[in-house]
Amino acid sequence: YMTPAGASVLRPQANRLKLLVREVFFGESHTQELTRIEVVNSAGVPALTNPMVDAVKAQGFEQVTASATRQRVKESTVKVRAGVEDVALELMRQLNLPADRLEIDETQYAARTDIRIILGEDAKPPTIRIVTPTPALLPAAP
Repeated sequence: YMTPAGASVLRPQANRLKLLVREVFFGESHTQELTRIEVVNSAGVPALTNPMVDAVKAQGFEQVTASATRQRVKESTVKVRAGVEDVALELMRQLNLPADRLEIDETQYAARTDIRIILGEDAKPPTIRIVTPTPALLPAAP
């Protein structure tokens, strides 16, 4: 980045700095709010993308984007950047995606996303379960 005065400086990446601080000081390797997820529709069914994005966000992930491709695939897969397999497996469990569809991604996509959910022709809209506590389960007021 060039400053108005013409100096060449590096700009910090706030999200990466947060991750580094959490890793170094708190031992957290990855967090939901910093995990970058892309939902890719390779099924050719437009109605699949938004419900899956909503379901991922409902699990606490904040950085979720959607895209589509003309290339069709039969089976849905989840491609992850090395180091976030545990996060991806837990997300897959919550979304009822088979764990054997997880693949480590070493392509150029891994540099810009942590988890890529590729929806294939076998994809179905996810079921989002919203749990509302009943009054009997809430703590009593002091």
